[in-house]
Amino acid sequence: MLPLGAGALVGVLAGVALVAGVVGWWFHRMGEDARQRALEASVREQIRAAGLARDRAREEGQDVEERLQRLREEHSGCSERIAALEEAFAYQETKVAALRSDLAGKDDRLTELESQAESGVTELTALTSKLESLKKLKGELLAAREAHSGCAEREQRAQARIDELESKLDVTQRQSKGSAPDWLLPAPKGTKDDLKTIRGLGPVIERHLNGIGIFHYHQLARMTSKDVHWIAGRISAFPGLNKRYRWAEQARGMGRPGGGNGNKRRD
Repeated sequence: MLPLGAGALVGVLAGVALVAGVVGWWFHRMGEDARQRALEASVREQIRAAGLARDRAREEGQDVEERLQRLREEHSGCSERIAALEEAFAYQETKVAALRSDLAGKDDRLTELESQAESGVTELTALTSKLESLKKLKGELLAAREAHSGCAEREQRAQARIDELESKLDVTQRQSKGSAPDWLLPAPKGTKDDLKTIRGLGPVIERHLNGIGIFHYHQLARMTSKDVHWIAGRISAFPGLNKRYRWAEQARGMGRPGGGNGNKRRD
């Protein structure tokens, strides 16, 4: 190898330095380009993310706007409902005031009724005492009636015997006296009278009377004792009942010649 001079050495060193500078610049440029591309990629990614965030914000804004509109509509309905509730509440307060006033009146009435109830209890006690006395009197009356019943039964048997004897006596007198009354009729003149309206004269006696020619009040009104005896020969119970109820006297107040009308009962 040939020895280099100082100038050649300087030239070599200068060339080496130049090459090193170029290589360094190239590596620096490559690094700058890589950083630039990375930065651009980062910026593009951030822009894309920002766009997505903007789209999401817009969608959320639309949702919020829709919700806000619904809330406004609901708020409008709630305002109307609140107004109606306030009106109803005012009405209920009026009713409560009226009920309180009515309740105060009822309290006064209750106090009055309680006072009346106390008076009623006192009166009931007095009435209970009177009822006990009345029960005692009823017991005494029942005992008196039982004692009297035997007398009443004997009296009834005696009256029945008297009626039987009177009937037999009337039949005997009829057999000794006897022609038919001249006022008997073969048939009623006009509408026959309802003889049952005479007190004590029932449907059986009326049927017998019609059968022998007596249809009107004015006929019974004309009866004499002789006529009664004659009728007794046809109707055994007639004399006693006639005597008891005075049918001739009743008939005079009810009938008039010519028959008809006069169906008013005289008790």
